[in-house]
Amino acid sequence: MAQDIAVPLEFEEVALPRVSALRRALKLARRHPLGVFGLLVIGVLLFAGIFAELAAPYDPLAPNRISKTFAELSEPVDAQTTEFTVNDSSDLGFGQTVGIESEQIIVLLIVGNTVTVDRGAERSSAPASP
Repeated sequence: MAQDIAVPLEFEEVALPRVSALRRALKLARRHPLGVFGLLVIGVLLFAGIFAELAAPYDPLAPNRISKTFAELSEPVDAQTTEFTVNDSSDLGFGQTVGIESEQIIVLLIVGNTVTVDRGAERSSAPASP
């Protein structure tokens, strides 16, 4: 017959109070603040990546070519000219595409009425010289 023997209290294991996961996470965050900062940065980048369509609902790689802009040239240009002088440059904007006959050009710089452009945008070619 088996008998139960009482074990003295000093030999019994003392159960530690259970620490919640939140408390452990806060303690770890207090010990490693730079790690918390890194997690926050990753979280912000992840949030921005998920909701990027809401912040910028257009394709950043597709150029904005919807608006048509007309500027009157003050002098004729040839097929290689990259600086134009226009009568009024107030309607032109940086990065905007402007058409000269069948060629598309992109406005790079506007200083006064002098416009510096990139010729042959969207695989267009300069028209033949007059």
